[in-house]
Amino acid sequence: MHLILRGEIRTGVGNFSYWLDKLEPYYTRKTGMRLFPGTLNVHLTSGSYPTPANALRLEREEYGGRVSVSIVPCKIVDRKAFILRPDTDTGKHGDPPEMILEIATDVNLRDTYKLKDGDIVEIEVSENSVQSAGCLLCLVRSLKDEDLSHGKMEGLVPDRAGHFG
Repeated sequence: MHLILRGEIRTGVGNFSYWLDKLEPYYTRKTGMRLFPGTLNVHLTSGSYPTPANALRLEREEYGGRVSVSIVPCKIVDRKAFILRPDTDTGKHGDPPEMILEIATDVNLRDTYKLKDGDIVEIEVSENSVQSAGCLLCLVRSLKDEDLSHGKMEGLVPDRAGHFG
């Protein structure tokens, strides 16, 4: 079973880019991939996504820091990715933390998929266990029909039902 979340891409503060770079060996060990130092910030347009109780964890004691991070494996288009949520996230721009998804993978998602602030994306989250990094949890794609009809979304090909991935 999958849950579909919709949200708007917004520019973040940039804190995760610093920490992803600084703590790269720890994130690589947890995720099995070297993450690009930056996240795609998605603010949910309705509803919320509480951190799953069985999410992977990078505990602060593991790296001698002050903040632990929940890591939810996911997949963006045809690429593994992860939703990252620090325990101390108190929300940005007035949004509660459950309404914000920070998505990390091995490439810059904005550049690779031509995403920009204001684009609406859909995120597919598995309702099943999130303990296996190989499970399908998250599918992010642009919902701009004009981009699809003009071939601007390179690498994204819908099937007969209009679904991607």
